[in-house]
Amino acid sequence: MKNVLVFGFLSLAAGTALQAQSLEQTLHGFCGTSYNTSTCNDNGVITPSNEDPLSPFGFTRSPDSNKNLTTPTFELVFLVPTTDTQPSFTAITGNNTGNTTETPSLFSATAWSSGDLVTNYLGLTQTGGPNNPIGAYDTAGVNPAGTQYDVYLANFGSVTFGTGTDPYFTDGFSIPTGTLILGLIEGSAANTVQDATANSAVLLEQPGAPTVPEPASVGLLGTSLVAVGYFLRKRVKSPSV
Repeated sequence: MKNVLVFGFLSLAAGTALQAQSLEQTLHGFCGTSYNTSTCNDNGVITPSNEDPLSPFGFTRSPDSNKNLTTPTFELVFLVPTTDTQPSFTAITGNNTGNTTETPSLFSATAWSSGDLVTNYLGLTQTGGPNNPIGAYDTAGVNPAGTQYDVYLANFGSVTFGTGTDPYFTDGFSIPTGTLILGLIEGSAANTVQDATANSAVLLEQPGAPTVPEPASVGLLGTSLVAVGYFLRKRVKSPSV
């Protein structure tokens, strides 16, 4: 019985470690030139931005290094809701990337509408990082067409993740509301993806959406309201002259 319990504990510990490793080694989108100063935030479901055009934006990695990656190259992916009007992509400038300028191109005339992005739609072998299923990217709430996507790709070549070296991008074009932006890390092995973007860390283009106050701003607002309430009560209680 003791051996069974020990084996069960070790199996659970190993499973937890593998899960933590899987969650840890993922990409995370940010708005701006650095994750630490990002103007958009992961809300646990997606990372929305109200900037249009969204520029600059980039991706960091957890851990912020090339750990467990082999000759990594960065594939920038745009998921555009299938509508009559598609974006006119122009050149994007890559910073901290092997290729300095790339223009996204349509992967297929057939939209992505089911299954996993990497393995089912792009037909690549995934050796690491989270899966990216279509069910995680329903943006019909901001664009009725956001249930299937035209997929545009731009390969920016080699990357070296780290403080001050995370890849970020600048552009000057608008993209439809409900467009999603994510990154994939390919490797030296042909048609292999070593890492992908966490689903909640994918960037969502949502122009016009209200900006969510930062926690510090919310706290400051709360303090101000308390102060106003105090002075109003004091004024009411003061005797008339």
